[in-house]
Amino acid sequence: MNTKNLQELIIQNEVENNNRTCKCIAVLTGRFLPKLCMANNYTIDLLSMQKRLQDLDEGGWIVFGRDRAFCDIIVSNTDRTISRIHCYIKKCENKFQIFDCSLNGTRVVF
Repeated sequence: MNTKNLQELIIQNEVENNNRTCKCIAVLTGRFLPKLCMANNYTIDLLSMQKRLQDLDEGGWIVFGRDRAFCDIIVSNTDRTISRIHCYIKKCENKFQIFDCSLNGTRVVF
């Protein structure tokens, strides 16, 4: 098992320990990068992250949320509507899979 798979398992276990699941909500080709709306309060424009997303290695990911121990991008560290591990984007075969791991939801907005 490589390090990336182990890190993803650690994240998924942490989410499951909080009685949640990580579910794929979208697969993007990278030609059109939408916005992520998290908990109806926060919006992340993925177009502004295009280079960072393209530079991900195969199987690499970016984690969003409020817990510095797990997240690459801290959406809010005080707002409890943002989950500790809210969502993540994983690069797979030059596509981007978006996984929602939150209680309050993540939406893809074009």
